[in-house]
Amino acid sequence: MIIQIKKLTPTARMPEQKMGAGFDLYSDEAVTIRPDSLWLVDLGVASSFKGGVIIFKDRSGVALKGVEVHAGVIDPEYRGEWRVLLKNASHCDVRIEVGDRIAQALPFVTPTIFFDEVATLDETERGDGAFGSTGR
Repeated sequence: MIIQIKKLTPTARMPEQKMGAGFDLYSDEAVTIRPDSLWLVDLGVASSFKGGVIIFKDRSGVALKGVEVHAGVIDPEYRGEWRVLLKNASHCDVRIEVGDRIAQALPFVTPTIFFDEVATLDETERGDGAFGSTGR
C-alpha cells in the first residue's frame, strides 16, 4: 500500500514505520489532557491512498502513562487532517508536546463487500448463541 502524505503545517512530522506492522504518529500540537478527559489531537498531515483503511492504536509506552487511543480511523476517501482521539485514563494531567509520538497506525487492506439478502441462513452448532456462548 502506498500512502501519499501531505504535511499541513511546518511542524508536522511524517508518520514513520521503524519496525513492526504499525507506524508512529506524532502530535502537531502541545496540549495538556486533564484526568478522565478526551482530547482530539491534531497530527498535521492528510493523506491519499487506495484499497484499505488505517486504524489508530495505542503505543505501549504512552498507554503505560494512562493515555489511550479512544478512536481513529482513516478511510481512503478522507482528505482532511489526521486527528487521534486520546483519553487520559490516569489521575494526573498528561502533557503532550509537538513532535511527541502519541499513537501508532495499522494499515489494513480491505476487500469490497457485497451483501446478499436471503430468507434463511444455514444452520451451525452455535446457532444464535450470543455473548459467552462459545466454549461451554
